[in-house]
Amino acid sequence: MKSYAINRKAVVSEQFDHEAVLVHLETGNYYSLGGSAVAIWSALEHGLSGAPLADLFAAQAVDPPDARQRIALFVEALAAEGLILESDGPPPPTNGFTPPPGPFEPHALEKFGDMADLIQLDPIHDVDEAGWPKRPVH
Repeated sequence: MKSYAINRKAVVSEQFDHEAVLVHLETGNYYSLGGSAVAIWSALEHGLSGAPLADLFAAQAVDPPDARQRIALFVEALAAEGLILESDGPPPPTNGFTPPPGPFEPHALEKFGDMADLIQLDPIHDVDEAGWPKRPVH
């Protein structure tokens, strides 16, 4: 399994109880994570990736090989959306991260694009030399 790191230049995230919301600032898409995906994202935030990440979560699963496969597919989906980027070098150790107690649950990455135009709008930086707002010339 490849190693990845969060695309911190383009992605912001926040966790709320049993859900995580990710926003890709360049595409304007936002994502909702549920199930074990929230803990997997948290592990990625702690620098955990690759086989150590899969092994850690698969250990909690009823069917570890199936869990490893599901984790790999989920991580590939995150990479395909540009939320994480492939990193060079060996995967880091667990960095003290432990998954929350409870069984491994299937995870989902829900994508929403309905606010893309608003998220991409940046009136502070989308200005010319005259500044913003433009005042009428009298």
